[in-house]
Amino acid sequence: MKYSKLIKLNDSLSEIIHSNFELLTVFQRFGIKLGFGDKNISEICEFYNINHNFFIEIINIFHDKEYFPDKKLQSFSIKLIVDFLKNSHVFYNDEKIPFIESLIDELYWNTDDHDRNLSILKKFFYEYKTEVKAHTLHEEETVYPYAVYIEENCKYKDKLDDCYKKMKVYSITDYAKDHDDIEEKLTDLKNIIIKYLPPPQNQKTAIKILFQLFLLEKDLNNHARIEEKILVPKIMEMEMFLKSKIKL
Repeated sequence: MKYSKLIKLNDSLSEIIHSNFELLTVFQRFGIKLGFGDKNISEICEFYNINHNFFIEIINIFHDKEYFPDKKLQSFSIKLIVDFLKNSHVFYNDEKIPFIESLIDELYWNTDDHDRNLSILKKFFYEYKTEVKAHTLHEEETVYPYAVYIEENCKYKDKLDDCYKKMKVYSITDYAKDHDDIEEKLTDLKNIIIKYLPPPQNQKTAIKILFQLFLLEKDLNNHARIEEKILVPKIMEMEMFLKSKIKL
């Protein structure tokens, strides 16, 4: 498969931003701050003590939708993957979603239906926001700690019984089976604005909202791919290995 120009370790971060501004929020999740001069990725990773191999793969996933090296990504530690996923949750819940909500509050209709129209949109968005919060909270309280536990503790023979007991209570297959596609629910939200509500007076604000929703959807798609194609298969493989080592 041919990919568009992939980002390399010797590429300048400032040049990367000029070519794809959407990566700014991904840099942020690694704790990288603006004002990095002409530093390339290798230099910036050393400065922030970031695993440069992991960083370059994540950046390229968000840079090129056709690029997703499953096996290479599965070689990284669960903790490294989970830390990035948790930082993404912070971005969604504390920054992106509140910003979209603030834009929705600015919408207005010069009709008697203003309150009704705004109420419909705000109610739907509130339900979506609540669902995202519950989804990410479940992952952070149950799924991610379990994944890290399996990787960090179950490689020791003296802990196999403890691991098996934990696996009987919870397994990554439970998560894979019930994993909600929260990014897909954005379609209905977008269509409320595009198709079903009458045009608001401030069209520019409506377009800003849609633009942010499309960006969020794109980001969530990448987030879900990492969970479903990297985290879940990696833990499943560990669970199978552990079960093969335990005498039932």
